[in-house]
Amino acid sequence: MNWSLLIDWLILIGFILFLIYLAIVIGSEKSTYKDESKTYIFHQLKFFIPNWWTQTLKEDRLWRFERTDTHYDWYCTFHYYEDEKRDPAEILISHLQEEKIKMDPEPEVQITENSEYLIKNKEVASEFSEFIRIEGTATQNEQERIYYDCLFMKDSNNRCYRFISWASVLNGSVEGPYFEEALSLVEFKDYEG
Repeated sequence: MNWSLLIDWLILIGFILFLIYLAIVIGSEKSTYKDESKTYIFHQLKFFIPNWWTQTLKEDRLWRFERTDTHYDWYCTFHYYEDEKRDPAEILISHLQEEKIKMDPEPEVQITENSEYLIKNKEVASEFSEFIRIEGTATQNEQERIYYDCLFMKDSNNRCYRFISWASVLNGSVEGPYFEEALSLVEFKDYEG
């Protein structure tokens, strides 16, 4: 019997079984995300935040989360402010100019103005009818390549939220999907569902 061939086949079968297991775990991640996350209340909104994010800043109107367990070049921020008269598109343009961020052209960048495209809770989506999100690769300070995801939404009482995920280009695909999932599952703090 050729033991070398048998060992090669066992290694190949073991590797295939590992890939199948990995696919099952990744496939079930979205269904277990909400159950395994931490709940945070930010003003009137309830968020389900991944349990590996660390809150590194907690002020009344500004929160920041980071990965402190790794060296990922990533963070996200939650901002809240009131009495904002400008529409979210104006706020977005002003914000990008202040931060010296130049977004790449489409198709590398997507712009969404429909809250129902992202937010699963219909009550929240309808309350924030003024909504704009820009996501994609960009250059900051004319030299640093980043992956930037920025969402502005405003309700009928002129309360405005800004959510940002900032990452190096290589790390944008690591935490970006979890940032998006945290935003898509947002609920009102007294919502039972």
